[in-house]
Amino acid sequence: MQHKESDWDRLPQGAIEMNGGIVSAMNAAARRWLPGVDSGSPLPDSLARELSGPEGAGSFVQEGQTFLFTRLTARQGEVVVFYPARQSGLSGAQLEGFSRQMRRHMGELANRLDVLSARQGEQADPQLSGLNRNFHQMLRLVSDMEFLNIPQEEAQAQFAPTAVDLAGLCRELVRQAAPMLRKAGVELTCDCPASLLVPGDPELIRRMLLALISNAAKAAPGGRVELALRALGDRAVIAVTDTGCSASEDLAALLREGPGEGIPAPGQGSGMGLSVARRIAALHGGALLAREGGEGGTTFAVSLPVRPLPARLPLRTPGAERDGGLSPILVGLADVLPGELFEMERD
Repeated sequence: MQHKESDWDRLPQGAIEMNGGIVSAMNAAARRWLPGVDSGSPLPDSLARELSGPEGAGSFVQEGQTFLFTRLTARQGEVVVFYPARQSGLSGAQLEGFSRQMRRHMGELANRLDVLSARQGEQADPQLSGLNRNFHQMLRLVSDMEFLNIPQEEAQAQFAPTAVDLAGLCRELVRQAAPMLRKAGVELTCDCPASLLVPGDPELIRRMLLALISNAAKAAPGGRVELALRALGDRAVIAVTDTGCSASEDLAALLREGPGEGIPAPGQGSGMGLSVARRIAALHGGALLAREGGEGGTTFAVSLPVRPLPARLPLRTPGAERDGGLSPILVGLADVLPGELFEMERD
């Protein structure tokens, strides 16, 4: 079976003509995806193993990338057509469309909640408070998905650090969040130095801390969550520890990222919180670490570099308001706070 170069190479999929396990022809796409393979060479072992059975289609992994293939019988041997498997079931455009539609529907829901709350008058309605809590939870889910869907290179290009007093930010966050968590039966404490300057984005750092505090509060119902900040050499280390229960989670699994992650069970959250914290730490040139706490429980520690800011700071242009004007603390801790804190304001 012979193919003209132009016809063969027009195919967007990879195509390999083979006979007896030996490649007789390849198109441009196949050469690009399988750089070590050429005419006259044997098939890659990963593909040859999958072709050993009678199935006419399947998948194989080459250099860490998964490909889907279809086997076709030809007059002289066989042809395998293959292409990379999409890592996500949705394309980037579909995810963007989902986010826009979801935010539009949530805006309409917020307006209806306001109208219903006004009709209730002075009497508090726990059902409306519950709906408002659900609204905050949905907003956080959409925001986390949007943030994680941004390619790493694009996120890094958008990152514009400024001087942040990390100690002051931690103290203010705990000052606001502690009374709320106390109503959920969780005691939040803070141990920070007087001041510690780092280059960073204060909104992203706050979001990272809220994700870690929320994660710790879920693990310590009726217990204690401690936030501690220390300067160790040229690093600032933020540790968030829950002391309410023994560490029963596989820490390696908690920090694992990618296709190996399991789907969280109902009631365990979305599984995106630690991924958000990990990405924010990476944007700041830091890392997210985990270990078992001294009194049981788990400690998540973020190590951030303490270094001088460049002489010429990048211009920080206004960005879109991702919390819709809502309290970022209520959004970030919506999974662990009681419904009474989400009572609608009345005129």
